[in-house]
Order: sequence, then structure tokens, then C-alpha cells
Amino acid sequence: MRIDSAKNLIHRIGPPYSDILSKHVGLITTWGGSYSTCYADVGKRGTIYLTEKEIRFGSVNNLAAAIVHESYHLKFQYYGEYPDTEELLCYEYELGFLRRIPSVEDWLLLHCMKMISIHKG
Repeated sequence: MRIDSAKNLIHRIGPPYSDILSKHVGLITTWGGSYSTCYADVGKRGTIYLTEKEIRFGSVNNLAAAIVHESYHLKFQYYGEYPDTEELLCYEYELGFLRRIPSVEDWLLLHCMKMISIHKG
């Protein structure tokens, strides 16, 4: 249900976030790891794995941001592209999404900007 709420938020924000979600994500599920991740074979829609902790305690905005971030990774995997700056590009994409959410939590923006700074080197 929380995953559905996050997906609905992404669709309300609209393109390009909703388009990439629809085209590149086949399944969103949970796992017991400490970070969200994803997997796809080239040319196929992929799976996003959100942490159980995020599902239980994360805000809908946080879940949506994680889905948006991982869906951008899946876009690269779909096309078999793995740029050196992939993580930076995913955080920049996520930040663009977060900035479109009315009343988004400051900590989400700050975390994303921190990760961009780290990955810019």
C-alpha cells in the first residue's frame, strides 16, 4: 500500500518520472538489505528492491524518491549503458523529482544534495 502511494505520487508529478517508471520498472518489492537497489537484464523491465525499513518507517516522499532513483538506474540497465557518473546522474534526477513535490521534507533535499556533492568528487 505504501508502495502504491509512492507510485501514485510519481504519476501525479508526471513526466519524465512517470514515463521512466512505466517503461523500465516491472516490479517493486522489498528485501532485508540496508539500501535500496535494482536489477534488470538488457532490454527488459527490471525490479526495484526497497528496504523493509524504508517501507515501515519512510515517508511516502522518501519511498517515491527511492523508486525514482532506482528507476533511473534501470533505464541505464535496460539499454546496457553503465556510465562512470551513473550514481551522480541518478541523484541529480532524484533531486529534480524532489523539487517538484510541494512541501517536500528538507532532509530529503539535503541528503540528495550531499550525495550529489560526494559523487561529483
